[in-house]
Amino acid sequence: LGRLGHDFQWVLERHSRYEDRPLYRDPTTRTALGALQAAILDSGNPDGQGPPPAIDRLDGTVGVHSCHSPIRQVEVLRDQLLGLLHDISGLSCDEIVVMTPNLELFGPLIEAVFGADRGTPRYIPHQIADRSDRSESAVLEAFQRLLDVIESRMTASAVFDLMSMDAIRRRFDLDQAGLEQIRSWILDSGIRWGIDPEHRKRCGVEPFAENTWRFGLDRLLLGYAMPSAFGPFRGVLPHDDVEGRAAAPLGCLASFCDRLFTLKRSLEAPRTVESWSRDLAGAFEQMIAVDEDSAVQQQTVLEALSRAASAAAQARFEHPISLAAMRKVIEPGLESGGSARGFLSGGITFCELRPMRSIPFKVVCLLGLSDGEFPRMSHPRGFDLMAIDRRPGDRSLKDEDRYLFLEAILSARERLLITYVGQSIRDNARLPPSVVVSELIDAIAALPGEPEDAKDLEKRLVVRHPLQPFSPRYFVPDRDPRLFSFVRLDCAGARSLLAPRRPAAPFLDSPLPEVDPDRSIELDELIRFFGNPARAILSTQLGLKLTDPVELLIDREPLAIDGLARYELGTRLVHERLEGHDWRLVFERERASGRLPPGALGQVEYVQLVREVDRFAQAVSRGRGTRLAACPVRIALDDASLVGRLDDLFEGGQVLWRFSRIKATLRLALWIRHLALNAAGSGGIPPRSRLLVRSDKVSGVDEVELDPVDDATGRLADLVRLFLLGQRVPLPFFPESSLEYASRLRSGRPEDGSPHGALARARQRFESDFGGRGSESTDPYVQKAFGVDPLGDAGRTVPGCAEALSFEALAVRVFGPFLEQVGGR
Repeated sequence: LGRLGHDFQWVLERHSRYEDRPLYRDPTTRTALGALQAAILDSGNPDGQGPPPAIDRLDGTVGVHSCHSPIRQVEVLRDQLLGLLHDISGLSCDEIVVMTPNLELFGPLIEAVFGADRGTPRYIPHQIADRSDRSESAVLEAFQRLLDVIESRMTASAVFDLMSMDAIRRRFDLDQAGLEQIRSWILDSGIRWGIDPEHRKRCGVEPFAENTWRFGLDRLLLGYAMPSAFGPFRGVLPHDDVEGRAAAPLGCLASFCDRLFTLKRSLEAPRTVESWSRDLAGAFEQMIAVDEDSAVQQQTVLEALSRAASAAAQARFEHPISLAAMRKVIEPGLESGGSARGFLSGGITFCELRPMRSIPFKVVCLLGLSDGEFPRMSHPRGFDLMAIDRRPGDRSLKDEDRYLFLEAILSARERLLITYVGQSIRDNARLPPSVVVSELIDAIAALPGEPEDAKDLEKRLVVRHPLQPFSPRYFVPDRDPRLFSFVRLDCAGARSLLAPRRPAAPFLDSPLPEVDPDRSIELDELIRFFGNPARAILSTQLGLKLTDPVELLIDREPLAIDGLARYELGTRLVHERLEGHDWRLVFERERASGRLPPGALGQVEYVQLVREVDRFAQAVSRGRGTRLAACPVRIALDDASLVGRLDDLFEGGQVLWRFSRIKATLRLALWIRHLALNAAGSGGIPPRSRLLVRSDKVSGVDEVELDPVDDATGRLADLVRLFLLGQRVPLPFFPESSLEYASRLRSGRPEDGSPHGALARARQRFESDFGGRGSESTDPYVQKAFGVDPLGDAGRTVPGCAEALSFEALAVRVFGPFLEQVGGR
């Protein structure tokens, strides 16, 4: 640990004259911390006679705490400091220092944990020192981010993130709603990266226009002038979602991009430091808004640029340099503004572990000494001959950090606390601490006293904390006394964990009021309801709109037609083929929209899709025959009237198709429309229905056929009764898992045909991911209405509701007649 100090002392003694004066205080040897410090200072050769006194290595003066994550380290530190302030008489907050090798990581976490206690009895006054101006200033961060983007490929996410920064957003008069609209436009217009074809060429790739910013902006601006129904205009398809009030954010986007791309082109060429100083100051003025609160940060940028120009002038350095080199020149002026701010300014001091911080404190805490993070490792270049032949006084990051650790140990007067990530947050596996922490434990094991192996001491010395702060291990009577908490809310959480499990309360205490008995139910509304009954009642009856996950911006151009894009494009192609249109016209439209992979790859992918579409469209055409006129539907039932229209009618009956794989929702939609066709009794139309979907068969098609139903009106009436009930209480019906349960139960197979086996299979289906679309268990409406295990509560009821609402009963009630009709297929 002390190599750095040893080398420095060697250099001093060899090259200078000095006077030796004893200005130190001998540490006590009655505690583990004091004995450790004495052993370090005496270098194993203590003065005086007789053996040193034995000490208790677990007296609490040295504490090592293993946690699962950085945030848990800060939470544990908070409780440990509260315990010390309570136990050590006369200890004040300004006698405690917390040092960390990564303040940028821990700074926000410290504010989140310690700042959240403000206004409560457990609040600890504190200050965070050594944070750079950039980390505390939105203006400096915006300037640095601006230069990052200028040096980048202009990806969609990087440019949008820059635009979203407050200092830049205000410069272009953009509000939050405008940003959300722009985000949607970037996704839908196909923008991925690159300014234009010329910029792509400079990046070393094929100079195509699709998926560039210029291509997307042209689509948006053209969409404001004309609809996409007119087709591509000079190779660009107008984007339809631009009209009316959308002109304001579109103008802001165009202005922002014009300035940014102009700066990108103007700042690419090398120039002198003086020219860089002038041009970067101009870029700051063009892109970043400054108010009274941020004027100081603006001055910091201008001073850093001015100092760089002055230094170059004094050195008579007039050679042109790149933007990357100029950023290295001004970086110290932007990063070091807060070097000593907050240090020893009242309360606990949080600071970076750096030289000249070895001031004595009663309590010294070291945060984040995890393996691989401390000490820093030097990675010398292959041509660095100094690294090959190291001499005393040569700089080494590893030796510097090890010496800082040694100084921190010697600075502690009464307590030394160390935290690190010692358990995996994924599987709770043991993780080693920093090598310096292991060496510290070895040194404590070697202190005077009963001989003890370092591994055995580590098991007793290191406190391994639970994953959550509300673990009962902090509150039970027979706990480790070093595990404690001062947070009442966490104590309440621990009590809840230890309390007997009770069935979850129903989402509704009582059914909602009955809907209008004379209302008419739309056929499409009935189909949508059974697609997700939980969503239907929460959104329609209660007005609850649960936000969908935010779709991430994409930075790479499409390289294949897959997923949702394949379904949408395939559906459009099937329609065009059934109408007899040329697929080449569709190709030009899709290429102009940016949805196809670029160049020849897009054409190859498109041709392969066309072949699949051709097989599918031919199968649909063969099964349809002559189209018949649409049939209006009005069916009077006991509880309501069902109204709607059947459009896909042909001389062979009702024929539906979807260019997708077969799903439970498609089967259910076919079943409901088939019942409506049979119940309506439309003259001249055969009461048969077919559904054609994509498959991997040679024909490319899967079919579901339904024969006439005798009691179609009664079947529909039962579904309508469930619909009306589902407007008052949430129904535990989930199409995919309900179909799985009903079909397995109907099969009667020994392995999974019993109620228990069928429920197990349904649970697997409930939790499985359907081709990347997410599982039914992760649907936000399902989670809100039924909690974590809707399939496990077989006797689910709502007070005041007489109907049985179990998952099993509903699955059989809805899908049983359908499976009987298709023979269990």
